Amino acid sequence: MEELSIICCWNNKEQFEGLIDGLQNQTIVPKIIGINNSGNRFSSCSAALNSVIDSIKTKYVIYMHQDIRFVTTTTIEEILNYLYKIKENDILGVVGAFNSKNLVKTNIYIGKNLHYGSDSRLKGIEECFSLDECLFGGLTSRFRKYKFDEEVCNNWHLYAVDQCLYNIIYGYKVYACDVTLIHISEGTINQIYNTGFRDLCKKYANSLKKIYTPCCYASNTNFVSRWIYFIKNSIRIKVQNE
Repeated sequence: MEELSIICCWNNKEQFEGLIDGLQNQTIVPKIIGINNSGNRFSSCSAALNSVIDSIKTKYVIYMHQDIRFVTTTTIEEILNYLYKIKENDILGVVGAFNSKNLVKTNIYIGKNLHYGSDSRLKGIEECFSLDECLFGGLTSRFRKYKFDEEVCNNWHLYAVDQCLYNIIYGYKVYACDVTLIHISEGTINQIYNTGFRDLCKKYANSLKKIYTPCCYASNTNFVSRWIYFIKNSIRIKVQNE
């Protein structure tokens, strides 16, 4: 019986088929649920992922980007073994941000030249503050209870971070594990991400003094701090795009 479902919202057929091929070659082949957004049916990843939650029949679920590739045939087996270790409302991922402005740990390779996604490596399973969206999950029952926020996370960024922040507030755990894999994309920090981060700070201003993300975004959540941070990053993003 399948214990794990992989959910992937995709808009590039070639990349998605590459992911499926890799999953089919794993020692444990999960149930694969693809969400075709090549026609822009969904305006946000939160809406896309929420649309299939009631159709998941397995105990565990992992949300995965279309451009994830596997180094070994035992990657899914390794992830599943780590999922066995977490509790019902905990979340597990492969890129973790910790309570330090620039401390991000991961064992995954990114980009076409396959460099590590951060300067620090994970050892086993480590408790962290928040996770990257490229791969994360937990028990299916958890994501049925706490669905993705389609109002605040109304684009394609930070929906995993939002889930992690909920866990931090209510005493549940967030973990990153030392699984090695490849994420072809290096990610993009654009103005949409910057706006989403500001809105996330506003959402949690009464509960969390500071927010950390795997993209090295760290800011105090109070009104003045989040707006100063937003303006500074807006300028930086504009300069980088010129």
